[in-house]
Amino acid sequence: MALRIAPALTLVLSLVPAVCAAPAATPKPLVPRDGMTITKSVTLQPGTYVLPKGLVILADNITLDGNGATLTGKGAGQAVLLAKRKGVTITNLKISTYKWGIVANDCENLTIEKCRVRDTHEVDPDNVWLNIRQPADDPYGAAVLFRNVKDSRIAESDVQHQQNGISLYDCSKITVEKNNASFQSGWGIHLNNTSDSVIQDNLADWCDRIHKRGERAYYPGADAAGLLMVINSSRNKILRNMLRGGGDGVFIAGYMENRKTPCNDNLFEDNDCSYSPNNAFESTFCQGNIFRNNRANNSNYGFWLGYSWENVIENNEVCGNRIAGYATEHGYKNVVRGNRFSQNLRGIALWSRSESDFRAEFPGTRATARNRIERNSFVGNGVGLLIKRDGSVVERSPYEERIENNDFTGNGVGAILMNARDCVVQGNRFQGNEVAGLRVEGSTGTVATRNAFVGQAVPAWTDQPVKWAHGALKEDGTFGEEVRGNYWIGKPSGPSAGVDPNPLETDPTTASTRVWTILDLWKWTPG
Repeated sequence: MALRIAPALTLVLSLVPAVCAAPAATPKPLVPRDGMTITKSVTLQPGTYVLPKGLVILADNITLDGNGATLTGKGAGQAVLLAKRKGVTITNLKISTYKWGIVANDCENLTIEKCRVRDTHEVDPDNVWLNIRQPADDPYGAAVLFRNVKDSRIAESDVQHQQNGISLYDCSKITVEKNNASFQSGWGIHLNNTSDSVIQDNLADWCDRIHKRGERAYYPGADAAGLLMVINSSRNKILRNMLRGGGDGVFIAGYMENRKTPCNDNLFEDNDCSYSPNNAFESTFCQGNIFRNNRANNSNYGFWLGYSWENVIENNEVCGNRIAGYATEHGYKNVVRGNRFSQNLRGIALWSRSESDFRAEFPGTRATARNRIERNSFVGNGVGLLIKRDGSVVERSPYEERIENNDFTGNGVGAILMNARDCVVQGNRFQGNEVAGLRVEGSTGTVATRNAFVGQAVPAWTDQPVKWAHGALKEDGTFGEEVRGNYWIGKPSGPSAGVDPNPLETDPTTASTRVWTILDLWKWTPG
């Protein structure tokens, strides 16, 4: 029997494909209301909305797409608040005139991207010295404020022109990248007890403020910085950022209010922190930080690492600083390697102060000691390297510093050792320094060997006996076999000039048996 289908059923079946193929309706853009709660993914209707109470996100794994909309406040509160949320994305949102732009507390897996936040709250610009210890329960205004957030990302956002750009308290594993946090009166990016994070490819130029002192006296800085790191912010990677013209470019503090707050084992690589009125990089009371391939030019100090130890400063460009390229008081066991120091008042300054005493908290800092200055070039500085003790307390004398395989060319004085003891000056080239290549004053136990003194009026001057012909120190601190001494063009001259009992006949840096470079002189053995 043939199967017959009723005409009405045939009509219904013919419509099924059309029904299935119909596109889903596009959600209508949302017009936000003051204090609105967001519980699902939404796209805002473009426009400007005055919302003093802002928006509150109350769901996980959703997206708030601002779609270019602007939320405007009245100088208090925040535009967007999240608490105990996961997997939220906020994008394409503009914010203005709140105390904070976006606030996230106790969250994870957040993404803030392509937002613009301006004109959050600022303290008095002239009369307030910033508090770098400002607590998490009373933070300064900021474009983005994270507290106890982890595994999150802030990217490609414009957070210029306020006091602070991005503030991270008690956070971990945060990526902050490709943001513009310039022109702040406080901090472009601020880490407080925030570790294991990546800060990369950001722009935070001209984060500075003026502190008024009297009717006509003003001090630039007031602890403003392109990047501030305090209170146990460790193991972070700071890569390829522009942090120029800040009160400091980078400001790291590892000791505050008589307590240790170390910011250790961070990597700073390929950043430009030039043009600071204070320090391009400041890192005090910290251990194990690495500063590599950065630019630290045209500031008061390129690097200031007071009371810090076991740090590495290598392959940086340090030029035109008004006081010193690299400076540390009471720092020890730091390695300064392969840097280019030029046109600074002092290329490197290491010193101890008789009246300073942090021995109870930091026993190793009784004096500047056991630093390694190696394979650097010092060109056109007032003084290439200065190591000295200030004051009369002998136990504070710098000791066991090693100056090896450096090039000192065209400085006023190549290197000065003043009131130091048991230092080694080995394998360096001193050429064309205007006053002297090496000056040793009030120092004892100095060893100078395998150096080349070329083309300066006073190759070396000393008021103390110098061991001119010993071998290098061995690992146990004793001297190895005696080798031939230094190479001189002209005899040492000047008052009580050093006399090398066994000078080299051939300049080790131009020996015909090999082509010498400053990076491989340490491999050369006199024959």
